[in-house]
Amino acid sequence: MQPANPSSPSLDLAAYLRRVEYEGALEPTEDVLRALHLAHATHIPFENLDILLGLPIQIKFRSDRIGNFRVYMMGGVKFEYDLASKAAARNAEDLIKLKSSDFGIEAAKKIL
Repeated sequence: MQPANPSSPSLDLAAYLRRVEYEGALEPTEDVLRALHLAHATHIPFENLDILLGLPIQIKFRSDRIGNFRVYMMGGVKFEYDLASKAAARNAEDLIKLKSSDFGIEAAKKIL
């Protein structure tokens, strides 16, 4: 696997370094990685934080015992809304933007 090209048009390295206010070396060493990680964590601390408001609706079913067996079934839907998505979008610079809401379906079956 080859390393990513730092001059790739998909990453403006100079703009990122200005944004995190990093002015140190760029050699691929552990010390540089630690310094870049610290700069990122202290200048972009909440852009990876998702504050989700979820509304789950679940249905559970348990059958009568038949001999030594009983069937359990569960199903449901869940709607989630990312409360922080609008705030992160205002600060983003050509980053991938995901939808602020999500809908999921769940199902399970268990025989005892």
